[in-house]
Amino acid sequence: MNDIEIEEPSQLAHERYSALVRAIATVVWTATADGSTRVGADWTRLTGQTPAQMAGYGWLDAIHPDDRERTREAWRTAVLHQGVYDTDYRILCADGIHRWFNARGAPVLDRDGTIREWVGICLAITGSKRFQAGMVSEDAAPSRVTPGQVRAARALLGWSIGRLSAEAGLSVSTVARIEDEARRDSVRPSKWQAALAAFAVSGISFTRTGDGEAGIRHRPPQP
Repeated sequence: MNDIEIEEPSQLAHERYSALVRAIATVVWTATADGSTRVGADWTRLTGQTPAQMAGYGWLDAIHPDDRERTREAWRTAVLHQGVYDTDYRILCADGIHRWFNARGAPVLDRDGTIREWVGICLAITGSKRFQAGMVSEDAAPSRVTPGQVRAARALLGWSIGRLSAEAGLSVSTVARIEDEARRDSVRPSKWQAALAAFAVSGISFTRTGDGEAGIRHRPPQP
């Protein structure tokens, strides 16, 4: 009788998942629980940074100067709130050209709920899909809605940042940027629309008086 090699289902699932990730991601990365990135061959090939240069927060040196502070804050916010990390930035590649990437990451939790590590990917993006500073406009998203209105609407509903994140399908870091006047323009129009749609479903509308004073109105949905 011939020996038959039986592959464990969990091993097969892991191999399929790894193959899929490799097919779509330019970079696969991991980080420690406190947010310090680990040495990664993918990142080294892409940027030319040595392991010593990219370790910890050194990878930020490969980010375009105009995107660096926004990227740092998005990452710190995700780590602080243990939320999903999702942002766009330009990377200085090994050939000397800056290219746009979408970086996504999520915490891997132990059974007690503490973060064991972070795992994420960088996806190459082009054209209209990339982040552009100032792309929030009157036509694309309600830029007249202020961060103060969003915070007030949350308070009126008794929602935490995490609750708005869940209702809108956004990361906690994105909600934090929506509520920060200095960073609100870094949020894509589609994500603004998602946040305001979540409020609308719960009966919140955003208003302005003839004098331009911002306000909110709450009309609970009819059962």
